Amino acid sequence: MTNSLKIKSFAKINLALDILGKAGKYHKIQTVYQQISLHDTLIIKEIEKNKIILKSNDKNLSVTPKNLAYQAAEMIKKSCRVKKGVEIFIDKHIPVASGFGGGSGNGATALKGLNELFKLKLSKAKLEKFAEKLGMDAPFFITGGTAMGTHFGEKVRALTPLTGLTLALFVPNKKSPLIAKTKTVYKKINTKLTGKEQKKTKLLLKELKSKKPQKQAILDNLHNDIEIAMDISEIKKTLLQAGASQVVLSGSGPSVVAFFKNKFERKMCLKALDAKFKKAYRVLLATT
Repeated sequence: MTNSLKIKSFAKINLALDILGKAGKYHKIQTVYQQISLHDTLIIKEIEKNKIILKSNDKNLSVTPKNLAYQAAEMIKKSCRVKKGVEIFIDKHIPVASGFGGGSGNGATALKGLNELFKLKLSKAKLEKFAEKLGMDAPFFITGGTAMGTHFGEKVRALTPLTGLTLALFVPNKKSPLIAKTKTVYKKINTKLTGKEQKKTKLLLKELKSKKPQKQAILDNLHNDIEIAMDISEIKKTLLQAGASQVVLSGSGPSVVAFFKNKFERKMCLKALDAKFKKAYRVLLATT
């Protein structure tokens, strides 16, 4: 019988993202990561030949050694001296390069899955160190749930999980100017203008620590400094007028997250949007 396992790889959004400065090629940040219900599924199995095979249902996904799940497998095999081969199939549902951490999540999830498959007994701290080599947001996916990210985003501290938020994710089509802006967004950030919303982050953290977090207090303090370099005012105005409670950029974009008090409000908002708007964005429903 083939040794295999199936593991979910969840998407994330940022409830808060403060850019505090720059050190070398990375920006120093503090952020509140939030796992959401949207997810890929990784099917990982041991194979006889000592090699790595990566497959996916999504033709837009690179299945070369550049893929972070492939790199995770290389890292585990080399560092832990695993002589067996592995095949990873990524059943993709998180849009590629969309601001939901799909690639980093796949890499970190592959680390967790391979640790379990080969019974390596690697600690959470060790997995996080491996994940850090894949990307600054990758260690979060080892922790999952709700977490604080500091330094470049790779220093992760778990928070009380936030559940019950209703979301709609708006992923722009390929012709959208937001797609092009995402590739250079960090270069355009003026750090003199960022870090002004840290009070909101403190209020958000205070609310998350309370016994009964108030949804409105959380929604009031959502923010993302990257919006300084990526103007989403047009889509934000449209969605707020249609009934969204809050709208923020997802990670470094290009997707946008709309928050609602309940599923009925989300339904009515989506119904109010015109055909032109719906054609410009792919809409995915999610919760925390």
